[in-house]
Amino acid sequence: MHIELLKAVRDIIPEETEVIILGDGEFDGVKWLQEIDSYGWYFACRTAKNSVLYEKGERFIFKDICPEKGETTEINNVEFTDKRSLTVRAVVYWGIRRTNLSNNQRINRW
Repeated sequence: MHIELLKAVRDIIPEETEVIILGDGEFDGVKWLQEIDSYGWYFACRTAKNSVLYEKGERFIFKDICPEKGETTEINNVEFTDKRSLTVRAVVYWGIRRTNLSNNQRINRW
């Protein structure tokens, strides 16, 4: 279903348009990301901390990347998932969740 959505959107976007797809964990499948890549579009999606990556043949997971609190770590040209059929830039950020709620609203909500 996701790929049909991509194809429908592609049909209405002018070719010269720069497109960036943002997605949550539901949108981190390799076929989905390969389809986006095949259109020449960009993507950024959240994924699970146990998603598999390979750098120079070495297997690791996002959880193994430990930036300092408030910092970001990026690793370019890593293969995503055990299928190793998609090369991505892995970005890990350790920080507070961003919200537009006040502290009181956050406390009441949780």
